[in-house]
Amino acid sequence: MAGGKVLALGIKAEVRGLHIIHETPDVNQIAPETGAEQLESPILDFGTTEILKTTSRVLKIINKSHIATNFSLHVINFDGAGTTPPPLSARGLTNLSERTFRSASNLLTKSSALLDPKSKSRKQGDLEYWKGQLKDNKGACFIASPSSGYLPGNGVTIVTIHANSDMWGQYNDVLVSQVGNMDPVEIPIKLNAINSPLYYKLSNNNKPTVRFGSYPLNEQLVTRTVHISNQGPVDIRLDWETYNVSPTDDTLIDLNFYIGDAFPDKSGNKEEAEEGGDLIRLGVVPHEGERSTGPFIFSPDQCVIPARGSSKVTLIFDPQYGTGKCGGDYHSFALAYQSLKGNKNSPSVRDYKANKCLP
Repeated sequence: MAGGKVLALGIKAEVRGLHIIHETPDVNQIAPETGAEQLESPILDFGTTEILKTTSRVLKIINKSHIATNFSLHVINFDGAGTTPPPLSARGLTNLSERTFRSASNLLTKSSALLDPKSKSRKQGDLEYWKGQLKDNKGACFIASPSSGYLPGNGVTIVTIHANSDMWGQYNDVLVSQVGNMDPVEIPIKLNAINSPLYYKLSNNNKPTVRFGSYPLNEQLVTRTVHISNQGPVDIRLDWETYNVSPTDDTLIDLNFYIGDAFPDKSGNKEEAEEGGDLIRLGVVPHEGERSTGPFIFSPDQCVIPARGSSKVTLIFDPQYGTGKCGGDYHSFALAYQSLKGNKNSPSVRDYKANKCLP
């Protein structure tokens, strides 16, 4: 202090805390670099996917501050039953940090011992992993990988969200992101799962066909047994209808008329039988064939395939059907209308889906 004068310096600072942005870009746009702040609220929309098939989306957690911190992620409803992260082959999309470019010198990798009866293929291992994650019988699960970790200052972390399901339906959930001591961020999740968890133990499950061959017109009844397994978490009821197809039939649409339930319960459950009431229903559907009572008949024509279980139905062929009316060359198919009606786990579901089986 020269001459006894005091020099005062003013100090001004703007203190900023964590500044975090969440983005849900397309899987082809997951480079760590990011541009302007995302204006729309992030959402993880998996779209429409088949059951028992893994699909993935990405979440970018962007730290706009110099402060390093930690993060954790969890879903509220449809979390997986297991605790281990999905194997790389089961993820459907490898995390950005784990991507490698293989050269021609390392394309060969270790494979399961072919002579080891306990060895499993990659597909079998993936299937077992997801079955374990879905064993809570919720119908679907969403898994974040990694579910927690370190977020560096001015850094970006890429998280892969994996989805799988074993039951048709529309699933909605919320992914909760907790970064440091900030308020949690809730990110909506949507998934529309399609197809059936029923598996027909025939030569071609995608287009199950029962072949009877040729028989004399005066032959006795011929039967075939169809085994059906249910890989889903709830019982599924099947109502069978058989149709004959004529090459001269030029009908385009059918008008279906129902009084009460289109497929009334035949198990003797009075509550189920009375629930339909006297409501009149009309439906216009594409014409696929003429409903018939022969020559193919399912017995029973209504059955329940238990959750995670199996059952069987008998398909009966009557060679004497239509004797003198046709040449005996039949082109027929059966529709199995699937429903969850009366299911103790889903009492409010009224969803009929048809699976076609070709006899």
